[in-house]
Amino acid sequence: MDQDVVAILRTLNCTSPKRRKRGDKTRIFIITGAACMLAHQLSATPTRAETPDPSRSLSTPATKTKPKSSETKIVAKKKEAKPVAKNTEDNNRPVLPINDTNNRSTLDNLRALDKVLGYKGWNIPFPSFTETLLLDDGGFRTALASQGIGFLSFGIIVSQANMLDTPRSVPNSYPPCTFQNHLGGICAGNQAYFGESFGLGYNHNTYLTYDLGQVGLQGGQLQAHIVSQTSNNEAFLVNDAGAVGVSWYQPLFDNKVEFKVGWLAPIAELIGIGIGGNYAQPFGPAASIPVELGMAIVPAFAPALRAKLNITDTVYDQIYVQRSLPVRGVTGNPIYDEVSSSKNNFWPNFGSDVAGTGVFLLDELGYRQHQKSGVLSTWVRGGLIFNTSEFTDFSSVRSAGTKSNVPGVYLLADQQLWQQAPSSDASSYRGIYAGFTYMYTPPETAAFYQYYEARVYWIGPFDSRPQDMLTFSYTHNDISKYITSLTNLNSALTNVFANKYTNTYGLTYFARLMPGVYGTVGIAYTDHPSISYFPTEGSSLNFLGALVFNL
Repeated sequence: MDQDVVAILRTLNCTSPKRRKRGDKTRIFIITGAACMLAHQLSATPTRAETPDPSRSLSTPATKTKPKSSETKIVAKKKEAKPVAKNTEDNNRPVLPINDTNNRSTLDNLRALDKVLGYKGWNIPFPSFTETLLLDDGGFRTALASQGIGFLSFGIIVSQANMLDTPRSVPNSYPPCTFQNHLGGICAGNQAYFGESFGLGYNHNTYLTYDLGQVGLQGGQLQAHIVSQTSNNEAFLVNDAGAVGVSWYQPLFDNKVEFKVGWLAPIAELIGIGIGGNYAQPFGPAASIPVELGMAIVPAFAPALRAKLNITDTVYDQIYVQRSLPVRGVTGNPIYDEVSSSKNNFWPNFGSDVAGTGVFLLDELGYRQHQKSGVLSTWVRGGLIFNTSEFTDFSSVRSAGTKSNVPGVYLLADQQLWQQAPSSDASSYRGIYAGFTYMYTPPETAAFYQYYEARVYWIGPFDSRPQDMLTFSYTHNDISKYITSLTNLNSALTNVFANKYTNTYGLTYFARLMPGVYGTVGIAYTDHPSISYFPTEGSSLNFLGALVFNL
């Protein structure tokens, strides 16, 4: 995997301000703790399920269902409690009641909660409440659900380490790091790429939802997404004690139109970068162009509006408008510069500290056929990107030139080639898939300006492990000739050089270890693991490891 995928080459600004204060570390725990306290106050004692849900795939989207004409209100367990039925049009609310007056299992109840209180808007499956370590222990999820509240939290631990006999950091003979170049720059003792030495990062996501059907807005949700993360290399994963994105999701006209407005980071709602649609497998893709162009990504939330038109059952178009991330900040890394902003202090922010920050626009047209028994899965999507912000013009960097109104384009496709278990719709996701990605933006304004990816993956390779996934991927990033030329022109003085491209070959195996716990191991070889490099840096052969747990 390309180790510089998130870090954009630093821009050559003259100032070096101190880093601003980040959000209060304790606030993220207060919100999560409050939800748990509410749960215990409301809870009864439903029975914990004893078996996992083997039918739900992490890697494939659920088949669309027709809207239902009635629903059953979710109620907490009470003495002599009975289901309370409503006759309302809402295809997202369950028919079965969530209480113990019936003989449904806890897992059945949690599956029903997925439809109402699972975080809505992703273009890949959101984690199921059935795939959590806590399930409904103490009845806390049922109690929250009786008030229209959903809660799910998951953490991701990622590690990489180079196994070749190469330097583990930039030699101390180079100048010391500064604020501008400490993110992957060639400076004394620095990490030129994630995994040059042992790289370790942790990201935690908490999702809170409120069912707006409680107030008559059927299918709608109020949503909060709270993120906390840390790593030993901020070029890969920016340290942030806590950031929150809040939004309102609402379907209209029998789900023909969906919109979401608020402070968004839509990496799981647009483009579909993750291999196999698997949120718990973080390796493979190395596409940074959308972020280089200013698209928000956690923990850097930004005010935005997303509208999706479901033209047919298979064809859709979605428009996304967002206040851009700062593409011309001090470090040149839009995520870091957004999180470091004094205007981004845990709570959502409208503005940006970086002058010239404008509007990020995206339009995506897609065709998606979900797999069924005997029907192979197909997903093709392409999009146009446009950003009105001022970008550093690398073709005229000596004169501090800038460019605005920068475009971008992307095209992705994934096709199921073979169904391993076509006997039923529930197992038809298993099989072999292939896909490709292409992205482009002008080299005058982006460090990585052209990206290719090819992937082959096998979901459910073993009957005993239907949710595992074996993946091979190849990625190629072209580096701006303007950056390369400028860096190499001064190499006689600096002893710092720049690559023209980077290639990565990766092989990973993803495994469901137990309900709510997943692990990935693999290896990835990269010929040129950083944009700028020192002479003895060499290539990398990284061990990859990740552990994901859902609460």
